Parts: sequence; structure tokens; C-alpha cells
Amino acid sequence: MEEPAERIEFYYKMAKECYRNARSLYRDARLLEQKESRGHAYSLAVLGIEETIKSLIYRWASFGLVRISNEKTAEDNFNESDLRHHLFKHTMYHQFIYVMYLLKPVMEELNTALKGRSGIEKAKKAMLSDDFREYVKKFVANPENLHPELKEFFENLSTLDNEKNRGFYVDCRKNNRVIKPNQLPDEKLEYWLVQLKGMLQLADISLKANYSPEKVRMANDAIVPLIQAIIKESMENQNGK
Repeated sequence: MEEPAERIEFYYKMAKECYRNARSLYRDARLLEQKESRGHAYSLAVLGIEETIKSLIYRWASFGLVRISNEKTAEDNFNESDLRHHLFKHTMYHQFIYVMYLLKPVMEELNTALKGRSGIEKAKKAMLSDDFREYVKKFVANPENLHPELKEFFENLSTLDNEKNRGFYVDCRKNNRVIKPNQLPDEKLEYWLVQLKGMLQLADISLKANYSPEKVRMANDAIVPLIQAIIKESMENQNGK
């Protein structure tokens, strides 16, 4: 069922406001970093990432790719409470980066696909090529084939919620050791500030994209089942060995 126009406009407004808030969190984190308040800066960076993911989800909803409601139904992908759950947003961030990495070889064709039917056919042809299937099979079957930086990202992401809390609060460890927020390493703060800046750039591009919802849904309906089938095929081939 297609969303009413006022609901689509609401989604777009939410995407913009979440993006603006995430951008403010980034700026505040940089200011705190300059004042050597590293722990609080770190926590704000994580909050900014969570808010940017919300912006992207609402933007997807404005294109009709997902549905959001106050109550979970068979037709809804998410409900409002999902978007208030920190670990849910971290999981969405993980999946987003994973899929972006997976589709990297055909990203140019996918971007073109949003412009019309001929682009969709070009994207499908690229995804059906032997080279792309081998690429998918290679790293779906064996996560060790992931780029080292991506493996590091996933490892860091698994501890993100605990680290965010550590940036806000004084904690303790064994042997009566006090852990202060500012004891977070500088390189960890910079790592997530860079991640947040990159996500903000993606959200900004998404908000400025002048694609019609109809074309985006057309591309999504044609391409998503295809990539799901390729991933499933890769996993089945691996399990059959």
C-alpha cells in the first residue's frame, strides 16, 4: 500500500531534522575535542552516527523503500520504537556499510538505475556478470576476505554502545582502578569522528537527490531480489562444499 503524500512529506522532514541534529552533534564533538574533553566528544560522535542512521532510514521511507509506523504490522519494516533503540541503529549501520561494500563494483550502474528503466537493465546486467558473482561469493563465503579496514570497523562497531557510555561516565575496573571519560584513546575518538563525517556526507547526498519515489521503488523492486538471490546462491554453494 502506497503511503499518503502527507506521510511522505513527514518522512522527508524527519530525515532533514535528524541530519541537522547529527551535523550539530559533529560540530559539538569537534569543539569538545579542541577543549580536550575527549570522552564527551566521543559519546557525541556516536550519538551523531545514530542520528544519521535515523536520517537515512526516514529518507528511505520518503522514497517508499521502507514503512514506519507506531505499531508493528505485517506491512511495516520498522516502528517508531525501533528508531529509539541504540543497538538497532548500530545494527543498521553495520548492514548499511556491509551492503555498500558488497555493491561497490556495480555502484555506478546502480546510481544510473535511479534515472529510469534503461539504467535498471544496465545495473541488472552488471550484477549478473560472472565477475560480480565471483566477488560476492568470495567474501560472503569467507569474511576473512573483507578488507582489513572493514574488519576493523565491524570489530569496533560491536563495542560501540559500551564505548559511548564510557565516554559519558566515570567507571571502575578490577583492582579499584578508576576509569575517567578522558582516558579514551585519541585515535579512537578521531576514528569515529571520521566515520560520522562520512555518514553525514552520504545523508546530505541522499537528501539532495532529485529522484522521484516511483523511480527509486522501481529500481529497488528490480534490484534487491536479484542481489538477495546472488547472496543466497553464494551461501548455498559454500555450504554445499
